[in-house]
Amino acid sequence: MEKALENATGNKADVDLNNEKAVIKTGDGSIEVDSKAKSWPDEIPGDVPEFTYGKVTAVTTSNMDGNKSWNVIYESVEDGFLDKYEADLKGKGFETVIMKMGDKGGSITAENDKFTVFLMGGEGKISIGVAAKKEE
Repeated sequence: MEKALENATGNKADVDLNNEKAVIKTGDGSIEVDSKAKSWPDEIPGDVPEFTYGKVTAVTTSNMDGNKSWNVIYESVEDGFLDKYEADLKGKGFETVIMKMGDKGGSITAENDKFTVFLMGGEGKISIGVAAKKEE
């Protein structure tokens, strides 16, 4: 795996697989996949409201070229999660765009001056991406 990454990126790569957790480091940064994570990452700043309407099943943390981002996967998500989380986001000052697909799915795109949040899913499963905007 390290050799494939090095060939693809042209940078030295270090892959550490350990107990359902993978850490990949390259010259551009690192990606950590934790399939045993069961909670919202503590590293996500309080500017972004925690999604509390389901059960965390995995977390991916990325730090590439100085840009930090997280992807949190949920299952057992409550009905009405779109409206509830949109209200949470607006309460923290985010501007939102919501798209509903029937009663139990859809997406939310939200932004403020520091973060972009993207939520998508349905049928009891969703993914939330949180990315810190690069400071200029």
